[in-house]
Amino acid sequence: MRTSVAASLLLSALTNARELNVTSFRSVSAQPIAPAGSVKVPADFFSFGFETAFLHHFNNNFSDNIVASVGARMGKPLIIRIGGTSGDLVSIDPHLSNATKCVKGPGCPIDSRATFELGPSYFETFKLFPNATMTIQAPISPYQEKNKDGSKREAKMDAPHGADMTNDKHKKPEYAPEDWMDQSLEYVKLAYEALGPKRVAGIALGNEPDYYNYGPEEYTRRALALQKRIIDELHLEGDDRRIFEIGDIPNSVIVKRNRDQHFTLTDVVEGGLAKNGYAKFAAQHFYQVGAGNDYSGELMQQTLMNHTAITERFPPLNKSIADIKKTDPKIDFVLSETAGVMGGRPIKYAGGFGSAMWAVDFHLTAMAAGVKRVSNTMRPEAAHAFWVSDSSAPKTRRPMVQGVFPSAPFIADFVGKDDQGKVIELPTGHELFTAYAKYDVHTGKLARIALINLKRWDPTSPEKRGAASVTLDVGDRNAENVRMERMESGQGSAGLGLDYGGPTHNVTWAGEQWSHKVDKGKGHYVLGGRVQEIVHVNHGKAEVLIPDTEAAIIYFYDGDVTIQL
Repeated sequence: MRTSVAASLLLSALTNARELNVTSFRSVSAQPIAPAGSVKVPADFFSFGFETAFLHHFNNNFSDNIVASVGARMGKPLIIRIGGTSGDLVSIDPHLSNATKCVKGPGCPIDSRATFELGPSYFETFKLFPNATMTIQAPISPYQEKNKDGSKREAKMDAPHGADMTNDKHKKPEYAPEDWMDQSLEYVKLAYEALGPKRVAGIALGNEPDYYNYGPEEYTRRALALQKRIIDELHLEGDDRRIFEIGDIPNSVIVKRNRDQHFTLTDVVEGGLAKNGYAKFAAQHFYQVGAGNDYSGELMQQTLMNHTAITERFPPLNKSIADIKKTDPKIDFVLSETAGVMGGRPIKYAGGFGSAMWAVDFHLTAMAAGVKRVSNTMRPEAAHAFWVSDSSAPKTRRPMVQGVFPSAPFIADFVGKDDQGKVIELPTGHELFTAYAKYDVHTGKLARIALINLKRWDPTSPEKRGAASVTLDVGDRNAENVRMERMESGQGSAGLGLDYGGPTHNVTWAGEQWSHKVDKGKGHYVLGGRVQEIVHVNHGKAEVLIPDTEAAIIYFYDGDVTIQL
């Protein structure tokens, strides 16, 4: 039962909603029982990702609190992906006193393309986040080694592509003699030992091999050889050998760069890495908006806060999912490196509330398409980061939570704690308004509906903030009242969060905001309590208002209890 404070917040929220200017009308229908076409979603769908060379920057209570806050909403441990471009360029220096040392550029020491040495203290960060698991990246050299005469160095495989390389007949394997492999094994071993076997969710074999200076056949050869060495080094047996993440194909495949037509996840799958039973995940990367100089609201509406702009990028992903399932249905397709905006765009564009709106629509689109995990990549200098972990980033110079962050608890709460519940996109007929239904895993009953109004607004917009009047048709139901919670920003898409923009830039989910300044990442209620609203259901229908640049979840069913207020 709610406290009197929460009840007063409820009434206030309803009053404010009624004062909005209705500028559009939408109809959304959801079946009361999971329909055909709904897709199972794992409870650990939402994920964060830390760039390999910058992991130690997250070794603080602030980051630990944030991960714990989001993870507490999930039914399985949150997975943190440790990887990225720098992950193929690291080496171990057991005598290094600092966690890392940047040895060469570009952009030393804040760029993910720089080369780093790692000291023993680097691996202490793996011991943080005790309730989370991690995927770690086994480095693969992106360069083709050469002999003294300049010819390519060839290395013998001890088994053909796709063969079981741990079979007894290979008791004395001839390992590939690459110079980089010992360093890769050392990184994996130290990370594995620091985490402990139960907290290792997966081991990725390299990163973005399309950018290596050799093709898919050589990548597959190296990855299989490294996979064999890791299995032997970690003494993996039986089902424990199904631990590897393959591919990690870059975003450029999705945007159709010409050379990528010959290096896709399908090439990796068919090359043998998906045929030996050791692949757990197959991964690609996704960035919605690339680098550029246009930061206008018009561009944000066209390319970021736009459902069509999201879904038109999905055909290559759908093909990858189909190819993987055809080869090995036990392999989950994941997006292991994801952000709304990459490149040098400003924080207000890449890390603001407009990106939060993109994030909720993108993640729910991915769920409905069959993606099993989305990892949101971060390092301190990345403008799209959900939070800046320390003062090392020149752009911010201090730790902070950014305006994109409320999308994380929103997505986690939409999935909920049940594993393998079903999700389906609900047709709305408009690229600036989307809806999704989540169904309970045990009963198949409608559990929640997410409503996302992507119409962009900020205080500089020429028109007053509008709202969509939404008619929900959920069939015959016994519940008279259900609850609704909102993801809100008073500044609309320009909301930056309290830490960066001050109190006028509060960005909240159900009235809760996360801040370094106020709560050190634990979260606090801006108005003193969780903000929830009553939604009246009459004969299976309800009316709600969703302001422009806002999203909401309506809760119908939790476990065996129909929610009534």
